[in-house]
Amino acid sequence: MDMIIVVVAVALVTAGIAAAARRATVPRTDEGGYLLQYGAVMRLCAVGLPVLILFGMGLLLLQHPVTSREDVVAVVSLLIFFGFLLGYGVIEGLTVKVWVGPSGIRGTSGWRGYRKYTWAEISRIRYSPLSGWFKVEAPGKAPLRVHGWISGILEFQQMFMRHLPEDRWREAHARALEDRRIPVPGRD
Repeated sequence: MDMIIVVVAVALVTAGIAAAARRATVPRTDEGGYLLQYGAVMRLCAVGLPVLILFGMGLLLLQHPVTSREDVVAVVSLLIFFGFLLGYGVIEGLTVKVWVGPSGIRGTSGWRGYRKYTWAEISRIRYSPLSGWFKVEAPGKAPLRVHGWISGILEFQQMFMRHLPEDRWREAHARALEDRRIPVPGRD
């Protein structure tokens, strides 16, 4: 029964985060484009949930001290795992920003730094339903990945559909249409 409660709770939290990402306001830029970033709820969850879990583990350890070597290994493993989860949440949730506009796409993140592509440079847009990422590809440049839950993903797709020839994005659009987790032009 406890496992059912956990599964339902995880599903509800995930659905809530996705819904909040869809409703977040997407700021317009001076050049007539959009600034895409994770919404406030997404950033709060990315940082807040691991912090809450680590805090809860600390309280639990105060009430029930570790008594065996196996317990120490389990507790240290959990602390490392949730510490890495917190680090990922901070880097992904707080540093990722993508600008999309009439001149092209720019992006920055704590993972890969700054990227810039004009529309003429972009050779293909791909979409992976497994990871939920759009991938912007250009010859001689590292790719830029844009997650489907980032606020403004619909505007991102509309902008590349407007500025790129259809053969560069058709496959990505078809694959994204099959993925019900993200908004897609022509469906939402």
